[in-house]
Amino acid sequence: MRISSFKCLRKTILAVGVALFVLSGKSAFAQTEVLFIGNSYTSAHSLVNMIENVASSAGYSLNCVPQVAPGATLAQHAQSAATYAAIQ
Repeated sequence: MRISSFKCLRKTILAVGVALFVLSGKSAFAQTEVLFIGNSYTSAHSLVNMIENVASSAGYSLNCVPQVAPGATLAQHAQSAATYAAIQ
């Protein structure tokens, strides 16, 4: 496995773990909104759909919204009007 693939996989596993941790205190019937802020790594391999499916299989309902820009850094998102609009 290439190093870049390993890093992407590690980030995906981390995202799933964080989502499940956040959901652990929620009612199984409440819908939770999740905003994904990132770049092409966030949209690659259907990460948003994967998180929704994992949550659904555990009985949780997520409304996932991606705010992605190819190659964007967190600093660039912090200066982006579109990212701020998505947060609101």
